[in-house]
Amino acid sequence: QEARVNITDVLLPELHADGLQANGGKGLMLLLVQRLASADLHMADDLAMVKALHLGGKLPDLSGGQLSALDTPFVNPKDPEGSVQALGAASSKEQRQQTLLELSDGRSVHAGVWLACQVRRGGFLDFVQALRECYEEDMGIAAMKPAPKP
Repeated sequence: QEARVNITDVLLPELHADGLQANGGKGLMLLLVQRLASADLHMADDLAMVKALHLGGKLPDLSGGQLSALDTPFVNPKDPEGSVQALGAASSKEQRQQTLLELSDGRSVHAGVWLACQVRRGGFLDFVQALRECYEEDMGIAAMKPAPKP
């Protein structure tokens, strides 16, 4: 019987507890520094990682099957809304070739890859926010403790 794979194991392998706690928490520090020090917060790396999962057939469908009904669904990564577009029955051969070229050279991204990338980045954001909340709670508790007597 095949072991069930958790979606976070696929999309967020960096957040595995063993890796984060390795070497006294240095794995966590390295992850935070690498992600936060990047000008684009690793968007290009995230897209490449998720695209590789997609091309390898290992990316789960996060759209509930909605994208499979569309002809070549894609997103322009520069679109601030992240709107999903697709080719239609009236799309010309030239439009189809142009879209496929843009998908291959990275000007456009398959909508399933884009969605999974947003889930991945949201997972990192949730993780960092949870760390911040733990820190603030811990600091609040420490501030309430009486100062040690000299």
